[in-house]
Amino acid sequence: MALLGKIAWRYGLPLLLYSAAVCFITYPLVTDLDGWLAGASYGDAFEYARAGWWANYALRNGLNPFYQSLFGYPDGFFSAAQWSQPLIYLPTAVLNFFLPPAAAYNLYLMTILVLNGMAMHSLCWWLLRKRRPYVRQGGALIGGLILTAYPTFQGNISIGMLNPIAVYAVPIVILCALRILEGERARSLVVIGGVALWLLMLANLTAFIYILMPLALFGGGYFLLRERHLLTRRALLMLIGIAALGGALSLPFYIPLLLEIAAQRTPFVLFDGSKLHHSTDLLALIAPSPFTTWTFAPEYSRAAIGSNSMEGTGYVGILTVALSLIALLCRAERAGMWLLIAISTMVFSLGGMLKVNGDLAVVTIAGFETYIPMPYALFQELPFINVARTPGRFNATTGLALGVLSAYGTAWLLSRLPRPRLSAPRVISALSALILLDYQLFFPFMRHPAPLPAYLSELAARDDVRAVLDVPYDDYVAQKIALWHQVTHRKPMLAGHVWRRPPIPLEKFGLLSDAARGRAFDLLSGAPLSAEAVRALLRAHGVDVVTYHLLPMDDPEALRIGERLFGAPRHVDKHLAFFEVPAADPQVLQTVVPATFGEGWWRGTRRWLTERAALYFYIHDESALRVSIALDKLPYTESVQAFLGGERRAVSKAGQLNVWHFGAPGFHAIQLSAECVRVLPCLLPDEPCAEQAPRKPICASAALQSVRAEQERAWQSADVQLGSGVQLIGFRLPEAARRGSSVSVVTAWRASERLAENYHQFVHLVDQTGALIAQDDFQLGRGAFPTSRWAAGQRWTEAASLALPDDLPEGTYRVFTGWYRLIDGARLPVQGDRLGARDGLVYLGEIRVRP
Repeated sequence: MALLGKIAWRYGLPLLLYSAAVCFITYPLVTDLDGWLAGASYGDAFEYARAGWWANYALRNGLNPFYQSLFGYPDGFFSAAQWSQPLIYLPTAVLNFFLPPAAAYNLYLMTILVLNGMAMHSLCWWLLRKRRPYVRQGGALIGGLILTAYPTFQGNISIGMLNPIAVYAVPIVILCALRILEGERARSLVVIGGVALWLLMLANLTAFIYILMPLALFGGGYFLLRERHLLTRRALLMLIGIAALGGALSLPFYIPLLLEIAAQRTPFVLFDGSKLHHSTDLLALIAPSPFTTWTFAPEYSRAAIGSNSMEGTGYVGILTVALSLIALLCRAERAGMWLLIAISTMVFSLGGMLKVNGDLAVVTIAGFETYIPMPYALFQELPFINVARTPGRFNATTGLALGVLSAYGTAWLLSRLPRPRLSAPRVISALSALILLDYQLFFPFMRHPAPLPAYLSELAARDDVRAVLDVPYDDYVAQKIALWHQVTHRKPMLAGHVWRRPPIPLEKFGLLSDAARGRAFDLLSGAPLSAEAVRALLRAHGVDVVTYHLLPMDDPEALRIGERLFGAPRHVDKHLAFFEVPAADPQVLQTVVPATFGEGWWRGTRRWLTERAALYFYIHDESALRVSIALDKLPYTESVQAFLGGERRAVSKAGQLNVWHFGAPGFHAIQLSAECVRVLPCLLPDEPCAEQAPRKPICASAALQSVRAEQERAWQSADVQLGSGVQLIGFRLPEAARRGSSVSVVTAWRASERLAENYHQFVHLVDQTGALIAQDDFQLGRGAFPTSRWAAGQRWTEAASLALPDDLPEGTYRVFTGWYRLIDGARLPVQGDRLGARDGLVYLGEIRVRP
């Protein structure tokens, strides 16, 4: 019985306190774990809950849980982010054997918070080892409660996030490190610390940046300056052993992700440029929540955290600060170190630029207004740290440091109570209640319903549905809801993501999604894509069900458009509409080129090219396609460039671009790029300056005039090698022409290596005797993109024009081309023994001239 009493006192009491605290923080979630999902409907709960369900589903059905075979139809994909974070969803997968997916997710979220408190309690229990039992327990209870309920974590769970709150291994790593520094030499400390570090890295993707880096930087700096005598060779070797063991165990899980980041192939969530938004407002550190029914929040609270309560909440708390001050005044052990860590991580959480009251702080220096840079600006662009977009998460480490200081402060208070054994429980209870009330971010806690339409359950029983497409494709909330739908319908999705956009071509996803919304057009004619063509396009790529997410679509005509394309919906409510795609004749795709405008355009009265924008298209066969894009450039825009497959294909200073595609059928994207200037939309040509016009500046460069395409059935592939690694890969030559007309000769080239000089191209029309009849000589790139700027592997297409004389006799004439240096006229040699090769000529063919 004595042993059970000790266990209950040591572990049962904190477990009870932290479990009760978590139930209070998340109330009323605990009253119906299966009917609701934690956090706001626009958060990540759908994603995390679906990840746990998938791992369970895969294990039950003999599938690889790390390969998303139900995403990215038809191929699926391996998710490096998912592989690196198994502790975020595998425990949920285990719970899914006994609980429904929603209940499993909610229970695991609550468990993580409790584990945070228990681990922190263990650290504080050791730090207070020289105090009396009730003082030791009281201080440890308050320290653990602060880490359990810290507002930064409440902000994270209010959008359903799991990995930022999973810090339960951090106190164990710190505990092992401190024991080593204080002279303990047990090798088990290295093993325990290394395993704890490994568990942290498998549960918290960004822990290295937001937790380990500041602890090492500021905690390590403290020991170097104040307690260097503890940094013995043996201690340092053991600390290195913890890092080495944790790193070695983590490395197999992180190698794919690190390779992905190093190649900068990581999709938009990592590189979305939102560091400024997700940093902490200076006033947020002293801003109690305005989202409860009891908190008296000053007016600035809503401005400081109202638009970023999920990632920018950093409230330190009145009682926490008071207890921390007590610890400092009574000179608690290493209070200076914990204060340094707390203040430094608070400052880091402010990000690279200071924000105050919801806006960037501005100062005037020598008549010029400028922003105030913060210390984190020195770190945020370093390799691998630059992938982190949420400086506000440094406050997790702030909460840990304040928890330790508060534990010391509480212990000092309890040691000075009259009749301490009787009054300590009441003081601890009062402190716990006041801390919870002060820290509460939302009450009632944010949650959203888990039940789904019955139609999704019907889909699960069918075997005639290949894949589901959810639109709009560019609304992340709609795509997250789609993940939760899959938990019920269990059908492959065209997209689907695990903490990152899937590695499927965006041009495919964007075009199919816009086609399903009636927004695609035929690039050949410019007319809207017909319903038959939309159906054929979707069915050709496995889409049998289309889900309209009506709220983000924000289109009163959405249902009418869906009915025109697919017929009556199978289910409709205020949020969703499900359509099944009828069968269609696939031959219709041979006569159209479906296209849509992708990301990057600004739509006013006209469609404006910003800095970068995309045009997506799909071509059914291998015929060549010439896409003509006419732009009305603004005066400050020097040139516009077009990229196809990531390769520069056209540069124009006049705004007219001809982009040639030849060879591969499938989905493609033309990326347009130009220098832009920020300007109010109403100052752009043809844009109204009405009172309701947008007032936020945009970065504009050119307005779209027209876009059309022509299929070139006469395109001929070629393989003619010239000197310096130049290769003719294709051309178009008309079979006949009339005298007095102009003949267009198109040639496509590839440079296998970088070219040191600027070359000119010539196209000659000669008669049977070799006499020159017509010619066109020009610099490659027409001066806008000379060959000396080409990269190795560059492909380029040029159109030459041959003016035929009015008196040219009827007959057959030969066409030659080639390259030469303007400075001396020396031609690039032509390999092979074909006609004209010895003279540096590439023979293209013959043209018959008619009257």
